[in-house]
Amino acid sequence: MFPCLPSPLFCRIVEILNLDRVIIYGEDWRGSMPRAFSQALWQLGYQNTIFDYTKFLAPRNTNLFARKMSQWLDKINSPRRLTAINDSFVELTCSFRPELVMVFKGLHVLPDTIRSIQKLGSLVINCHVDEFFNPTYTRPYTAESFQLYDMHFSMRPHLFDEYRRKGARAICFYECAYDPTVFYPLSVNGQSIPRCQVSFVGSWSPYRTELIESLAGLDAEVHIWGWGWNRARRQLSKYSNIKIWNRLAYREDFCKVIAGSDICLNILTPDNRDQSNLRNFEIPACGGFQLAQRSRQILQTFAEDRNIACYDGPEELRSKVVHFIKHPDQRKDIQHAGHELVTTAGHSFTDRCRSVLEQVSNLLALPEDSSNAPGLRTGGLNSSFRT
Repeated sequence: MFPCLPSPLFCRIVEILNLDRVIIYGEDWRGSMPRAFSQALWQLGYQNTIFDYTKFLAPRNTNLFARKMSQWLDKINSPRRLTAINDSFVELTCSFRPELVMVFKGLHVLPDTIRSIQKLGSLVINCHVDEFFNPTYTRPYTAESFQLYDMHFSMRPHLFDEYRRKGARAICFYECAYDPTVFYPLSVNGQSIPRCQVSFVGSWSPYRTELIESLAGLDAEVHIWGWGWNRARRQLSKYSNIKIWNRLAYREDFCKVIAGSDICLNILTPDNRDQSNLRNFEIPACGGFQLAQRSRQILQTFAEDRNIACYDGPEELRSKVVHFIKHPDQRKDIQHAGHELVTTAGHSFTDRCRSVLEQVSNLLALPEDSSNAPGLRTGGLNSSFRT
């Protein structure tokens, strides 16, 4: 359905690396980044398998009480589950014998696990999803694990100097992207998702609540979808134009929310120190009009008022919402241009996967004493990774 033909340069890189087998560590569900990268690897000709660590954790649920119970169970069973995850991960690596191991997040990956996999001859890289040192996700072993990965791929180039100071052996950039099998224009005619002037899909935070509250009293319905918004129900329920839907909006439901909204808000996550996010690509991929937080990084890909609209702070957000509700033709022009940019200019996860593999090749092709690859482990690599 979505053909992808490898470039001649990429085919040459595959030939040089002799890289045939990859293990992906991460969550395996439709719409997740690990699943998208796995599909991309198959398209590009690689055997791969996903180690889904979430199978060792308590089941997650959209109900707030059930989620709290799951988190509590994970906490009291943490040592046992941590051991099971890492033992099973190493066992899979021993049997599958990958040349490359791609870890997404890696919250539960212990330092000794990374060392064990490297001793088998596999290159171990970490593809950051959240900010690696986000306090919400750090553990006592986080800093040590960080220094052991052969390479890091991050969407946050403004943090690269900090990562080098914290001991990253090599750090490369990979941009956010979208999965065309999950995010695409979808009609809402006859569907259960209600239409609205403004929508936001994402988890609750005090910062996001402040921005949403700036839209109170407008002659525009504001619908909120996502986890945790019960915490803001008392604060926001007094405004007749703001409605909190007590449910998540994944996959097709996300596409429907975007299709049924005149304006789709994109609010970054301060705890992640984000300058861009996946929503920057998912919203236009679904054909939505995106009103996003302004950042230098996102404006390197998008052009403000041409294929994206931007704001900075509550006051500008409110004024931009009022403006674009009154100017539907301008909104539609930006909406169509954004969709064309994202879907035709190489912003799928297959494109990102190809870029990651090319950067792996480029870094490994450098002389061992190159200052461009500080501390990159070479002694334990499988010879197939060397040019």
